[in-house]
Amino acid sequence: MYRGILTLWLFLLLGVIFFSGCKKENNPPNVPSTPSGPSNGTINTSYNFLSSCTDPDGDNIAIRFDWGDGSASNWSSYVSSGDIVTMSHSYSTAGIYYIKAQAKDEKGLLSDWSSGHEIVISASSSNNPPNIPTAPFGPASGFVDTNYNFTVSTTDPNEDSVSFQFDWGDGSMSSWSSYVPSGDIVTMSHSYSTSGTYFVKARAMDVRGAISGWSNGHQIDISEACSGDITPANFTASAGSGGTTVVLTWEAPVDNIDGYILYFENTLLDTLDPSENTFTHNPQGQVGTYKLYAFLGDSLSDPVTVSTEPKVTTAQLTLAELNAAGNSGLGFTPAWTATTYPMADPNAPDNVDFYFTDGSSGSTGTFQYLASADQVVNAAFEEGKPPSVPDAGWRENYITEKAPQGGIIQEPTLEYDSADSNSTYSFKVVRGTDYYYGTIELGSVSQTECTIVNVKVQTIANLRIIGQ
Repeated sequence: MYRGILTLWLFLLLGVIFFSGCKKENNPPNVPSTPSGPSNGTINTSYNFLSSCTDPDGDNIAIRFDWGDGSASNWSSYVSSGDIVTMSHSYSTAGIYYIKAQAKDEKGLLSDWSSGHEIVISASSSNNPPNIPTAPFGPASGFVDTNYNFTVSTTDPNEDSVSFQFDWGDGSMSSWSSYVPSGDIVTMSHSYSTSGTYFVKARAMDVRGAISGWSNGHQIDISEACSGDITPANFTASAGSGGTTVVLTWEAPVDNIDGYILYFENTLLDTLDPSENTFTHNPQGQVGTYKLYAFLGDSLSDPVTVSTEPKVTTAQLTLAELNAAGNSGLGFTPAWTATTYPMADPNAPDNVDFYFTDGSSGSTGTFQYLASADQVVNAAFEEGKPPSVPDAGWRENYITEKAPQGGIIQEPTLEYDSADSNSTYSFKVVRGTDYYYGTIELGSVSQTECTIVNVKVQTIANLRIIGQ
């Protein structure tokens, strides 16, 4: 009897173990399809969206939607694996929304969320979206980790101002630009981290939230960069004829190359033969950085750069009238930082380019001037200068009360000009056989002193380009 009961319990235990080991493991549903539905709509209008999903175990599934506006649907009724579920939703605010779907099987396991379907909701059906932009304009080729500019424009049927967004083709998009008038151009820049072929697109949004479709794509081919013995050497900039063009020169790299690629402020200027070592550019008064690459096949050297940006001094300087207490002289450090100097110092002729004076023996004359340093010993102009001011060695410079035109300094022709409050002066100062051009912005001017609020100097000899 006991042996029979023991045998029965043993069979029951083996059966439990056997059936437990054969129990099938449940798997979550697959990720649902990206919801499909309209891509455009207006507020307070209901739109249908649908998605489907399969379950690895063949279980029935339910689907819910995330509407992208902070709300989500309830779970649908359970349907067979692979069946389509449709739900509707309306939006109360204009904007761009991304709708996703998630599935649940009968045993409660959840899938991951699907990718999002974009819908653009406008405030009013009477407003027309902007026209589809032109394909972005930009370079057709480039290299990794280098910024490139792309421009785009469109018009709006209602003459609304528009904003632009770029799809860079590498899985990223720009933020929306500032609004510009219908028909205006917007420029944005982007760099690519890996080589490949990319298609840059753009779309526009008006001030009422209506969004155009995407433009055609602009193709850009990005290659890997390399460094080493193909890097150009001694890349320099100098002034061209008349001081309004920039002459770039360089030396060839150690190893043979296929050519050079030259950029100005991320805009392609030219592709050059390997035998070339100079290029003249008219930047139309703009200043910035030139980048030169050498290339060999698909490989690119590190860039060599040279800048035409002026040296800027923004710290406020005060010049005392020549016969008043304080520093009257204005000059530059070896690094071209503007600073003040005492005119009575024995070394003043080596430091001072301009000074503040009323052109008379007193310090409260009727007229005030910014004058070239050499005018301090001009008896007809400077009567009764302090006896401690040196009598020789002063530089002969030029200054004119005139702002640059189109980023270019017009040739100064005067050795002194009247000092007026809140005025801009163009100047040139001599160093050896070369001149250096710049601007001075005055703040307040009184009989005994003047303030200088900004000084720019172009540190490339004889170049009159100072920037817009």
